[in-house]
Amino acid sequence: MKFKVSILTASVLCVILIALDSFIYFTLYRHLIQLEAGVYSTKAQTIAQGFRHGDDLSDNVDGLRQYLQEGQAILVLSANGHILGSASDIPIPSSMPAFAPTAYAVQRTFEGGESLYMYTLLPANQRDPGRPQMYVLLLANIDNVREYMQTLATVLLVGSVGAVLLAALAGYLISAAAVRPINNMIRLVERIQANHLDERVDVPRGRDEIVRLALTFNSMLNRIQRSFEQQSRFVADASHEIRTPLTTIRGYAGLLRRWGKDDPEVLDRGIQVIEKESNRLHHLANDLLTLASLESTTSDLPKHADLKVAVDEVVDPLVMLHPELQLEKVYQHTSQADIAMPHLKQILTNLIDNAVKHTPAGGTVQVTTTEKLNRVFIEIRDTGKGIPKEDLPHIFERFYRVDKARSRREGGNGLGLAIVKELIDLYGGEIGVDSEPGVGTTIRLSLPSRGSSDSLGLGRPDSKHPLTEP
Repeated sequence: MKFKVSILTASVLCVILIALDSFIYFTLYRHLIQLEAGVYSTKAQTIAQGFRHGDDLSDNVDGLRQYLQEGQAILVLSANGHILGSASDIPIPSSMPAFAPTAYAVQRTFEGGESLYMYTLLPANQRDPGRPQMYVLLLANIDNVREYMQTLATVLLVGSVGAVLLAALAGYLISAAAVRPINNMIRLVERIQANHLDERVDVPRGRDEIVRLALTFNSMLNRIQRSFEQQSRFVADASHEIRTPLTTIRGYAGLLRRWGKDDPEVLDRGIQVIEKESNRLHHLANDLLTLASLESTTSDLPKHADLKVAVDEVVDPLVMLHPELQLEKVYQHTSQADIAMPHLKQILTNLIDNAVKHTPAGGTVQVTTTEKLNRVFIEIRDTGKGIPKEDLPHIFERFYRVDKARSRREGGNGLGLAIVKELIDLYGGEIGVDSEPGVGTTIRLSLPSRGSSDSLGLGRPDSKHPLTEP
């Protein structure tokens, strides 16, 4: 990359300098020629002025020599081009333009051998009709202009080559300094292994793109490290969750093989335990498959769900199953949420089922829906035992249980709230929990409403919406 930047910088500067040098060279050359032309035109007019005053300079060479300077030639010509008089300091080049009568001044620049000449011709006595027409021709060697332009071209060439080389070197050094943090990142990535994810890139000072890249890279490493840690915990917890019922099933299978055939009580007990543990394994497998397939299933489902219909379908069966509890539904608004109906029902089922399980007889579970600022809000409030403050930050982690022994007796596997959190995040929602032990728990969740700007696509939102109480 350093060589590419160096070559690119030098190439761009080379093109710029070629254009700039060409502009300087030809502009200055034209300006010098114009200056020379002005000088010689004035001099030729001065010589011709003598003819207008009656001086016969054609017969007086000394009269012409008074105007002669080094590197010049003065000719007085007749109308047919014959030389009537002359004074010269230079030989007349054979490549000089052919004489042609003219009523106006004529100036030309031409090459004569290795020299550069300026040719100036103008009528001498065109206002005196009583005298023969004559012309003054002033020829001047202007090699000084050529020498100056050659010197200028040399200076421009050497300066441009030096500038291009310096630009290439500067580009190399600057790009080397710019990519040094990137090279550090590359070396760090090459060193990182799955068991060494705690290394981070040194963030340079400033606010440029390299700083942003370093911060983004460190953020990515943080996410990868968290993912690895969660995956490790998940594998360990899943192995433990699967090992426990399998161990129980194997134990009771051996017990049945030894004594189950002769003891009906042992046979009945063994079948019950095996059936219970098999059901636990079945639910655990379903929850694990649900977690693994959440993102792939959302693309195949319509993204709209009626809040009232979803709450009714989840709460109404629980009213019949739990007559000892008071289950209430409060619909302050019954709009549609931008979420697939099966996923909304799964969220509500997991949350309300948890509230019912942890609420004693005579308690209340209330579900409230409303809408505000293009978001739909669902609040699930219970009067159960509550959740200790130290457990609140972890309740959405996979396989986490507030009361492990109680959860096992009730058949929980610690994945219900993890599934809820994954689904809510997937649809750009939020969830918050307030709880006080002995008083109850309130869970508030928000989702984009149907047709809001947040509902244009799935994914975690860039900006957060406050989870305020409806």
